[in-house]
Amino acid sequence: MSFPLQAQYVVQGVVTDSLTREPLPYTSVYLKGTTEGGMTNDKGQFSFKTYRPQAMLVISAIGYNEYTRLIHPAQSVRLTIALSPATYALNEVLVKPKRERYKKKDNPAVEFVRQMIEHRDDYSPKELDFWQRDRYEKMTFAINNFDSVKQQKWLYRKFKFLTDYVDTSAVTGKPVLAVSNRELLATDYYRKSPKSQKQRVHARRQAGVDEMLSQQGMEQAISVTMTDVDIYENNITLFTNKFVSPLSSLGPSFYKYYLMDTLTIAGQPCVDLTFVPFNSESFGFTGHLYVTLDSTYFVRRATMNFPQKINLNFVDYMSLEQNFTRGADGTRQLADEHITTEFKLVDNSDGIYAKWDVYYRNYVYEPSADALSAFKKPEKVIEPAEATHRTEAYWDDNRQVEVSKKETSVDKMMAQLRTYPVYYWTEKTLKVLFTGYIPAPKEKEPLFYIGMMNTTISGNTLEGVRLRAGGMTTAWLNPHLFYKGYMAYGFKDHRMKGMVEVEYSFHKKKEYANEFPIHSLKARYTSDVNQYGQHYLYTVRTTYF
Repeated sequence: MSFPLQAQYVVQGVVTDSLTREPLPYTSVYLKGTTEGGMTNDKGQFSFKTYRPQAMLVISAIGYNEYTRLIHPAQSVRLTIALSPATYALNEVLVKPKRERYKKKDNPAVEFVRQMIEHRDDYSPKELDFWQRDRYEKMTFAINNFDSVKQQKWLYRKFKFLTDYVDTSAVTGKPVLAVSNRELLATDYYRKSPKSQKQRVHARRQAGVDEMLSQQGMEQAISVTMTDVDIYENNITLFTNKFVSPLSSLGPSFYKYYLMDTLTIAGQPCVDLTFVPFNSESFGFTGHLYVTLDSTYFVRRATMNFPQKINLNFVDYMSLEQNFTRGADGTRQLADEHITTEFKLVDNSDGIYAKWDVYYRNYVYEPSADALSAFKKPEKVIEPAEATHRTEAYWDDNRQVEVSKKETSVDKMMAQLRTYPVYYWTEKTLKVLFTGYIPAPKEKEPLFYIGMMNTTISGNTLEGVRLRAGGMTTAWLNPHLFYKGYMAYGFKDHRMKGMVEVEYSFHKKKEYANEFPIHSLKARYTSDVNQYGQHYLYTVRTTYF
């Protein structure tokens, strides 16, 4: 047997100011064309590992000229790099970054931001009485860095066909294997008074390993972790945490701002406003706002990511990009937004790569008949049953952007995986464990669910060993009428128990009776033992529908 071995090298050194020789903390250090690297610590020191015997080292810091150098990590040389300060000129405002303490007073960048904050409601769509827009959204979860080494691991060797579905990350350039894909076509509605936001879903589909989970639960979890971002609000909510926006009224006290350079974006001259938090461990962003130089303080593009030292559970990396256009009357319109995230449950692993892309088109500022009917409905998301049954031709005709075949081939990959008994039965078992129910008589659109399965065998001091069997009907049997019940027997008290429930919903349901909004009549008969603190199961869990 032979095992390929690859040497691992350490790249380390220190970064200083070429004039003062003082160390430069929190400076970006990486190998060009890769994701390998990191930031210098508070003493200007850096250290990271690589398998590359030769690479181009890139070092960049705000207010300094970028430094590049060919290095040979195999030689184990400790590097000492001195960065030279840069000087930038902008509209007769001269900025000379040096190693003196950052000052807010008489800082042209801070004054520029204060003007932006003062004018952030100018041309805001939220100041209008109404607007609507078409929305196309796609989300992909993938195994990161799915290279030839990973493909030889025991978990993947049996499924050699997976290499046919390997794609390339548009961010890192590394091979990735998509394991979940979601798409959405919808129309968003906004009304100022009384304030309300609605969404009418036209088409939705998902495929991947997360099919074993509750789809409504997954949609809820994703909507909480990755949601629409408004940089003009004081706070931005991402991954259930609140972050201070660079355009927050507290911004000048939370961020350091720098006027960096001028450049042209979509034919418009813009200034690069760079920002970093005073405290690198605080819940803020580092990034750039590209602001038009026409006295309107219009943000043409925003790029942001999390500071290197932020502690955000399993989120290892996050980048956010937004692009804006103007309406005929100057109204600010979000054209597209992108969130790229890397999750790592365990250190020294490649983790999961996630990409969320949203594109907006066809802004309208007069309410249509569809909009008026949407605001009359109680639910925030209006989704007809046919939305999940759209044809491939429908998707091809209505997507706002092109997508690669590998992005939308997750369903084909899953169908091929399920032809292998070891995967098929593993998925079935995990689905029962996660949801607690067995669909019957068919997997998709079942008429009845048997369960909850983890209450089948339980025990307590009064009943001893307790057996229980039950289930509930779904909307595929009847979208208005639902039945639920169970029977239980205790081997110590020798008694039968049970519950029968019937519910009539005035709103047509898509899957389950407890979908929002709930407007129903319910009758229930229960004959059972109820001990305080007793769950009647050996494994406690919570199911979301």
